[in-house]
Amino acid sequence: MRIAYVSFESPVSAGGVAKKMRAQVQQWMAQGHSVRHIVLGEQQQPGAPDYVRYPVRKAVVAQFASASLYRHAIRKELESFAPEVVYIRPTMWWPGLYTVLNGFKVVEEVNTDMGPEIDAAERHKVIKKVLYRTGLMFEAKHIQASVYTTHELEQRLSKGQMSCVIGNGVDFPTVLRPVRAPSAPPNLVMVSSSANQPWQGIDQLLRLATALPDYRFHLVGPFPDLKAPANMQLHGMMDHRQLAELYDQMDFGIGVLALHNKKLSEACPLKVREYSAHGLPTIGGCRDTDLSGTPYYLDVGDVSSDFDAKLRSIRSFVSEWHGKPFPWEDARQRLDNGIKEQARTSFFEQVVKAR
Repeated sequence: MRIAYVSFESPVSAGGVAKKMRAQVQQWMAQGHSVRHIVLGEQQQPGAPDYVRYPVRKAVVAQFASASLYRHAIRKELESFAPEVVYIRPTMWWPGLYTVLNGFKVVEEVNTDMGPEIDAAERHKVIKKVLYRTGLMFEAKHIQASVYTTHELEQRLSKGQMSCVIGNGVDFPTVLRPVRAPSAPPNLVMVSSSANQPWQGIDQLLRLATALPDYRFHLVGPFPDLKAPANMQLHGMMDHRQLAELYDQMDFGIGVLALHNKKLSEACPLKVREYSAHGLPTIGGCRDTDLSGTPYYLDVGDVSSDFDAKLRSIRSFVSEWHGKPFPWEDARQRLDNGIKEQARTSFFEQVVKAR
């Protein structure tokens, strides 16, 4: 099968999204599929593999504007590859988007509800709303199917088209981390790539650290001016190698703690999958698409409410799992990229065969 991957993000950039896209394409190629990744709104980046194409020759103003200006070049890139299916990441409508996609079988990944996100935006809210609503008017004609990352998004946003739910995945290691001797105090880590994502719940993390002085908390991300309590260490930004070394010293992971700020109650954060791949039981503030119901994922819900009860749950969870062997195989069956991407390409094949 010939798969075109279309995104504004480049797979050779730093960050979790680029890492996810690279892992997806590697799995598709390993299955024997031909892939071309077409990047919108960015110019050629050094070190890009042969399957990545950058039809935008000159960046102008904003990514949407660049893509619109070069829409014919983007369309030509797609036509030259002649994909059987085009997989796109979430995007607001921009002039030329459906000209680019017209006539192809398009599958969209839906990993957020853009409506509430736009409502919460601090800049260009009116423009974003216009683009978003314009896209909704034409979406059904040009997008044949959707892959939702959570059940909640499918229930909320489904338009009756072909769809499935596939949460985010991770590459599981072939060599497993040995069982760590219980450290005293237990070490808990939270990773956040941005200080401008209120749903991460950094304020609630600070509250937990203050209320649990006998635990040691670690925060990875761009928070140089954060007033952290004495039992919290700020690590700044880390690359994947540095993160892996830090995970080897940790006992627990902490996921998203304030998802209600996005008006959602279910997620499948990439960082939570990385925690599991490194053998870390995880505390999160929402349902997890793949991990809810497992004994090694604690869903405490909205941490800001009934705080004392949440603290008791966390203490009980830490006491139960501190130094206990991690159930690798159960987590692998739920989260491994190889299993996730086999399900995704099987869905692509169903879309291709559908009228």
